[in-house]
Amino acid sequence: MNNFIQTLIDYIGGNEIVIILFLLSSIYLIIFEERFKNTFLFPVLLINIFILNPLLFNKLYSWVLFVYIVIAYTVICLLRRVENDIVKNIIFVVLCLVILLFGGNYYHKDHIDRVNLEKMPVGVKEICDVMLSLEKEPRCINDIEFSYYARSYSSSIKQLYGANADGLISDISDDAKKIYEAFENGDMYDVVNYATRKNYNFVITSYDKPIESSILSLMGFEELYNFKDYYRLYYYVGVKR
Repeated sequence: MNNFIQTLIDYIGGNEIVIILFLLSSIYLIIFEERFKNTFLFPVLLINIFILNPLLFNKLYSWVLFVYIVIAYTVICLLRRVENDIVKNIIFVVLCLVILLFGGNYYHKDHIDRVNLEKMPVGVKEICDVMLSLEKEPRCINDIEFSYYARSYSSSIKQLYGANADGLISDISDDAKKIYEAFENGDMYDVVNYATRKNYNFVITSYDKPIESSILSLMGFEELYNFKDYYRLYYYVGVKR
């Protein structure tokens, strides 16, 4: 249960304030807003049931987005109770500032910050540029952390899996799941073999986990580029164009 709560907090923005605001908003609306009781009570109760249910969260994660609707509606109801327009505007500005300061800017999955290009980890931009210089839409298999940044850098880079590898963003094929697990477990023969058969012309590993030269030569891959202490880029020289 503790893991579920932490996962929920991470997904919502790495910040428990949003969850607290959602629960307080729900309680306020149920107790004090007659219009809400008649119109939105059942949908919000349903949202609570889904969001706070560890068994359903992995399948219905998108319901989490609705917590913001409940919070926003509560703010509107509270502002309606304020008669003075100046006070109302001040409250609105303060609330906007609170959202900017505490809302968070996190990707779902392992607290990876959604960063701009200048703040990308060392090696990511360089690896992506090498791939894009060789292929218009390079197909690659890589570790999960690299995938978040590669996706931000260019939508032209086609990855076998990304943040969906754990099944939260969308379902992935059985083959992709097997390769993801093989990559995570260090079974690089299966990874490279799959890349060869399915025309994934690039494989990216962390620098400290090189692929054995015997596997590379057997599958037609070669190490094309490495960024010391960060990433290694392997290219299948036999890819058909």
